[in-house]
Amino acid sequence: MKAPLTELEWTLIWMSCRYGVSRSSIASASLPGRLAHEYYSRMDENQKRYLAKDIADHFAGFVRMGIETPNQHYWMKFKSALDVDSHYEVEVGDRPVVVFEADGKVYPLKEYLKRPDIEVYVEEKQNV
Repeated sequence: MKAPLTELEWTLIWMSCRYGVSRSSIASASLPGRLAHEYYSRMDENQKRYLAKDIADHFAGFVRMGIETPNQHYWMKFKSALDVDSHYEVEVGDRPVVVFEADGKVYPLKEYLKRPDIEVYVEEKQNV
């Protein structure tokens, strides 16, 4: 089992999300995937829920103001991966796989965390 985040690590992750979510740069586009790959397994469920809500709130504000950000897909995918309450299982081949939905696609959580820069998704959803 990996060590939980230190208070400093948590603060830096939270602050980098708050800063990066509204930016339009390559660094901002790659940040959500890097955070998912490096820190997801060390976050507790409350930290994941908190970040998911914070990111969702930011984008809800952007929608109200009519602002569209070029990196929204990466951030919303990360937000959905963090939203542990919306994960579910589908049957892939002969095994159940934990998935999440983002932008109308169903993503296998384990694959996203391993390689967030690669677009891997499940074609058909079949609840287990």
